[in-house]
Amino acid sequence: MAFDIEMIKMFMQYFLDRVAAARKVVGRPLTLSEKIIYTHLWEGENNCV
Repeated sequence: MAFDIEMIKMFMQYFLDRVAAARKVVGRPLTLSEKIIYTHLWEGENNCV
């Protein structure tokens, strides 16, 4: 498997954006487990209003 720094940068930005959005909704810092779960489940806008 080839090392692709641009792919890693894109993934990390995607991950950080989703973590920030989840943290904003939850209103507190997230545990590592929560970060992993929320980044897999988060679809964008908060639809739980």
